[in-house]
Amino acid sequence: MAEIIIDRLALEVPTMPEAEAQSLALAIASQLAVASPAGGDGEVRALRVNLTAKADSPPSLLAAGIVSEILRQLQRSP
Repeated sequence: MAEIIIDRLALEVPTMPEAEAQSLALAIASQLAVASPAGGDGEVRALRVNLTAKADSPPSLLAAGIVSEILRQLQRSP
């Protein structure tokens, strides 16, 4: 099984309060921890995820969208 190692995760969420942004970061980490990435071993230097969401979207829903996009991009990486 492939594993995901992230050295740095930077989030830009300008309208989100700091505590909610921290909750989002923890939700992303939790979801990535149990994710099963498809594909082989390799290194991806950087990924960028742009996500548009409603202002009242809960952090867990935003995290699911971010994790889904990370996994999709990893699957497409050589």
